[in-house]
Amino acid sequence: MNKLATVTLTGSPHERGYQHGKTLKDGVHRFYELWTKCLEKESPFKLTQEVLLTFARKSEPFIKQYAPDIYEEMRGIAEGAEINFDKVLFINCFDEGYGSIIPPKPATGMTRPPLLGALLGGCTSFAAFGEATLDGKVYIGQNYDYSALNFEPVVFRIKAWGDEPEQLVYSHAGVVGIDGINSAGLAIVENTLVPSDQQPGVPYPVVVRKAMQQTRLSDFTGAIITAPRLSGHNYIIGASYAAVDIETSATRYDFRYLQDSVFGHANHYESPVLKHLDLLPELLPDTLIRSGRMLQLLKAKSGEINLETIKGIMSDHADYPVGICRHEDKRHCELGTLSTLVYRPEDRLMLATYGNPCASPFQEFTIPTA
Repeated sequence: MNKLATVTLTGSPHERGYQHGKTLKDGVHRFYELWTKCLEKESPFKLTQEVLLTFARKSEPFIKQYAPDIYEEMRGIAEGAEINFDKVLFINCFDEGYGSIIPPKPATGMTRPPLLGALLGGCTSFAAFGEATLDGKVYIGQNYDYSALNFEPVVFRIKAWGDEPEQLVYSHAGVVGIDGINSAGLAIVENTLVPSDQQPGVPYPVVVRKAMQQTRLSDFTGAIITAPRLSGHNYIIGASYAAVDIETSATRYDFRYLQDSVFGHANHYESPVLKHLDLLPELLPDTLIRSGRMLQLLKAKSGEINLETIKGIMSDHADYPVGICRHEDKRHCELGTLSTLVYRPEDRLMLATYGNPCASPFQEFTIPTA
């Protein structure tokens, strides 16, 4: 069984970026080469590395203004890994590059050009709390779906610096953050969304890391809704006392302070005010099934939910191979569940797998209370 790599980062933003890049130099270069080649090969559009780098460069001024410290961290990654900074920009736009060149929905009767074959992440997320959980605590988590051929997961332990809390961050070499938990007891998971209002802006890994620097749920939320976003994502945020959901596009958002004790989400918009922007369900219809199946399973286990029942739910194979526990979907370049992430914010607890949860052990990580 594969074991998650773990890297501890300390010091100023540039210092920890340099440590990140130097320690994972080979992985940073490998990720860039594999992912750009995958995009070039699988896309029906004429993608080249220069097209992809030009796309990523448009994000630079937005990152620099929104999160200057994370911008410096990215500079440090480039220096430590001995790689061009534009390539680090692209690596941090990895999830949004394909979405930003999907053409808008065609007029009635017209055929939409095919999506860029291998490029979709199919994550399925959840929240459970209150009367639904055996101990009354808040749990959030996700199955993070991407091709293991191109992606290698890593867990960063980012030590406190200045006013920032310590953070446990799940990510990839060269990427500043995918999801995680901080020492203030705030955790986040995400789902890719593909809205029609994409624009030059901040890629979601920078948004996630900016949010994780906050110690209050309100500020955590504020970092997401005020970001000049490149595209759209769904974010579930957990605290010791609540779970919230934020669906975002590039220009709009819909916030929900969750009141029901269970919640599920996949890769399409649920909000009535955002559904008209959605480009994805017709291209990845299993998102509709995964979202409903997640809620069905959570409701069936309501009152009994704990870490063990969650592991079972995340291993569900309904609609195999494209269900919650996704196995190599050859229609999408061996897309499968790369990792399962589960967080219990009150206890600063993170569980993570490297591989499908039905076959891979969960590794446990904790972080001291701030």
